[in-house]
Amino acid sequence: MKGFGVIPRGAAGFALLLGAAQADAAETKPLRQATTVAPERTGEHARRLLDEALLAAKELEAKGQEPSDDLIKRFTAAAHAGPSSVAAWFDLAVALEKLGQGEEAEAAWRAAAAAESGPKALRTAAAERATALALWRGDAPAARQAAEAAARIDPESPASLSFKAEVELKLGNAEAARTLARTALMRAPKDVRALCAEALAHLALGQSGTARLLAGRAASLHPNDARPQLALAAIAKAGNDTNAELASAKAAVAAEPGSLEAQILLGRLFLARGDLASAQAPFAKAANLDDESAAAHLGLGASLAGLGQTAKALEELDAAAQLAPVAAAPHLLMARLKLEGEGDPAGAIEEARLYVKLAPQDGQADSLLKRCERMLAAKGPRTTASASATGGVK
Repeated sequence: MKGFGVIPRGAAGFALLLGAAQADAAETKPLRQATTVAPERTGEHARRLLDEALLAAKELEAKGQEPSDDLIKRFTAAAHAGPSSVAAWFDLAVALEKLGQGEEAEAAWRAAAAAESGPKALRTAAAERATALALWRGDAPAARQAAEAAARIDPESPASLSFKAEVELKLGNAEAARTLARTALMRAPKDVRALCAEALAHLALGQSGTARLLAGRAASLHPNDARPQLALAAIAKAGNDTNAELASAKAAVAAEPGSLEAQILLGRLFLARGDLASAQAPFAKAANLDDESAAAHLGLGASLAGLGQTAKALEELDAAAQLAPVAAAPHLLMARLKLEGEGDPAGAIEEARLYVKLAPQDGQADSLLKRCERMLAAKGPRTTASASATGGVK
C-alpha cells in the first residue's frame, strides 16, 4: 500500500491524502454481476445450479447483505458443473471480490476468460479484470499472461493490442507499448485507444512533442471521447503545467460527461488546489455514474470532510471501504474524522487499527492512535475500559 507521509490537517490535508489514496481504491473496484448474460450451451444441471445461485444472490442484494459463504459455494458448484461457461465463473469472481478474497477472485476471472462459451465481451472483461488485479499485486508475469488471454479471445481486434500496450505502459515498458500501439494503428489508423496508448508511450519515452501531436489528433478525430483529453492532461502533468492539466480535465468532462475517469480526475485536481466546493460536484457526478466506484465515494468523502460535513463524509468513506475491502486509505480518513470531527476516539482507534491491518508497513497511524488513547484516558477509566474490551479490529 502507498503511504501518505505525515497526516496533514484541514481541508488541504484531505486533498493531499486523497491523491495517494485514489488509485488504491480505484484499482480494487469489483465488476458488477453478470446476471443478464444470455443462456449458454451448458448442461441442464449446471444451468439449474447457476439459476439457484443467482436467485440467492438477488435475495441477499434485496436485503442489503454482502455475499455469504453459502453463495460462494453455490457459484463454485455452478462453475465446476459448467467449466466452459463464462457466466458462473464471472459471478463467482464478483462475489469473491466483494468478500475481499482477491487471490481467489483473480483465479475465477482467469477461468471466466478461458471459458469456451459465452459472449466475447464478457470473457474479455474477465481477462482485463484478472490483468488489473495482477498489476495491483505487482505481478508482471501474471499481468502479461492475463493480457495475452484477452488478446486470444478476439485476436483480430485492434483493441486487444491497445490493451496490451496499456498493460506494458503500466509495467514501465514504453518501447513495447509503442510497438503494440503502432501495430494496432496499422489495422485501424483512427482508433482512439491506440492513438492514446501511443501518445502515452511517447510521453514515457520523453517525447512529449510527439505525444501531444498524437493526443491532439485523437481529440480532433474523436471530439466526444474523454480519452484524448485525459492523455493531454497526463502530458501537461508531466510538464508541470497545472493550468493546462486542469483545462484538459475540464475538456475531458465537456467531451464526455459520462466518463467516470474524467470526472474523478477533475475532482482530484480541484482538491489539489484546495477548491473543495468545486471538487464536490465532479465526485458526486462520478458516484452517480457508478455507485460502485470506490474512488468516486472516496473523493466525495474527502471533499465533504474538508467542507466540514462530517456525517455525510463518513457515509461516503464507509461506502468506499465497503467497495474496496483491501484499500487502507478510507479507514485512515475515517479515523481522522471520528477523532477530530466527532470526538469519538474509540471509533477512531478502530478505524486506525483497520488501517494498520491493511497497510502494516506504514507506521503513520501511530501518532493518531496515541492521540486517541490520550483522549480516551482524559475521558475516564470507564470509557478506556470499554474501548479496550473491543480487542482491536472487529
